[in-house]
Amino acid sequence: YDKEITDCIKNRTIKQLYQTICQRHQDGQKLQVSSIFDMFDVENNEDIRDIVAYEFNKTFDNEKFYNDCVNTLVESGLKHKQTLLLSKIRECRDIDERKVLTAELNKIIKKIKSVK
Repeated sequence: YDKEITDCIKNRTIKQLYQTICQRHQDGQKLQVSSIFDMFDVENNEDIRDIVAYEFNKTFDNEKFYNDCVNTLVESGLKHKQTLLLSKIRECRDIDERKVLTAELNKIIKKIKSVK
């Protein structure tokens, strides 16, 4: 379970699914696809339906594909945070606060680069 990844996932349902998968993994259990139907309204939730219906065996390297998906979610969340920080910096008039925000923005930029 990686709190930083969780914080970057904006979609509540996907976040809940990620947390469930991580918890099961920590407990040494695998999440059965059928149990997702008990946790979510799969038929009426396109995001979950797409995950459940995805045929991982179609891709050459499933682990790489999974990691790319996680990285895409993380990058998306980080870019959202970056946009919010830029907005705060533009509006901020206090020099000390701007320094703090700029330092935080630099950390976010470094994380975005490390995810790519």
